[in-house]
Amino acid sequence: MPAPPQRHTLVLEGHIIDSLALPQLMDLVMDLGGSFEVQELRVGKRKTDPSSCRIDISAPDSETLDEILRRARGLGAVTATEEPVRTAVVEQPGVYPEGFFSSSNLPTQVLVDGRWLLVERQEMDCAIAVDRGAGRAWCVPFPDASPGLEVVVGHAGVRVLPLERSRQTEIFSFMSSEVSAEKPKKLLISRIAEEMRAVRGEGQRILVVSGPAVVHTGAARSLSR
Repeated sequence: MPAPPQRHTLVLEGHIIDSLALPQLMDLVMDLGGSFEVQELRVGKRKTDPSSCRIDISAPDSETLDEILRRARGLGAVTATEEPVRTAVVEQPGVYPEGFFSSSNLPTQVLVDGRWLLVERQEMDCAIAVDRGAGRAWCVPFPDASPGLEVVVGHAGVRVLPLERSRQTEIFSFMSSEVSAEKPKKLLISRIAEEMRAVRGEGQRILVVSGPAVVHTGAARSLSR
């Protein structure tokens, strides 16, 4: 007798349509062999209004569901029911606990003792350390993982904030964010291209200070146009 499908409910909030977070989540679920059903979708009425979506995810087994949930969090999806973050203690220098949460380059929050804490020193491929007494959370690289340090394990109580695009922004203003230099390049490149087309459409000129990669990749002629 086949095992019953595994289910979970996720919530997406923000500029989830402009940033393509919602369609990307739907594609992710289907690509990994799951299915979804939109329970509620509220679209902002004005350009600056956020939208929200409540979506039920189904998967054929728990392993597939776990993978969907892990990757969905990278798009900013959170569980409908808030769970506190789980932690484990570092036992050996430079060794993260098994199942540690690996950070991304996107702003991240963790639910500690009923409070959502913004993770400091955001950096890719690190563990997230927690100091409950000080009410702090921060990314800690391998060399800085010292015995006794409390770090996040699993995905419960973790909220990743997607790089969003409001429909009313200053040209290139998103490049001034305080996130690590390892920004999500696909979205950034797309947004830069859109802004450049808009500027050229208004008859204005663009000054580009680029590196040798433009020449090496054969993009110089296209960029100059």
